[in-house]
Amino acid sequence: VLGTVLVGNLLLVKVTMYLGSALAGFIDTEPFNHINSYIYLYPYVLGTFLITLLLNQRAALMYTLILAACTGMLTGNLFAVIIPVVGGLAGIWGLFGYVQRTSVLKAGLVTGIAIFFTAIAANLFQGSFLSWQAMYQGILGLIGGVTTAIIVSGILPILEWLFDITTDIRLRELLSLDHPLLRELSVKTPGT
Repeated sequence: VLGTVLVGNLLLVKVTMYLGSALAGFIDTEPFNHINSYIYLYPYVLGTFLITLLLNQRAALMYTLILAACTGMLTGNLFAVIIPVVGGLAGIWGLFGYVQRTSVLKAGLVTGIAIFFTAIAANLFQGSFLSWQAMYQGILGLIGGVTTAIIVSGILPILEWLFDITTDIRLRELLSLDHPLLRELSVKTPGT
């Protein structure tokens, strides 16, 4: 599971790197033309979300550190190491005690907010606090976190089926009394 998710995540990061590079080259208006702005949009935390949901938080933490090292080598950018760590930790924290599929979207929002503030802090570190570029990078980070959560919501059932893993979310869905068969069973055979 870990290897498949890591390779898929790195491929997706590489594809979004090319798309960000093409977009930055196509647009020549500030702040849209800086390729470094688009590193906040990359789906770094996709694998962290999946590993947290499919396995556990400890495995997700190890995965996050491995992913950060790999993306640092892939991009050659220090912030491409910091963003997966901050976003991954926020995602693991956001998914702590998840109970339903909407928890993934809430964790995506938490991750996006963490990456937003990471972008602001990175710009402060570089000497420009509230510039248009800093705000644009922060908004891209917020969009990246929420978009990643939406992608995870779509991929998770496929990976559950592919690797034959039953997550806590799936168990709660199966035990819900909203299921017609369980409702009928409770009416016909009460007390069992």
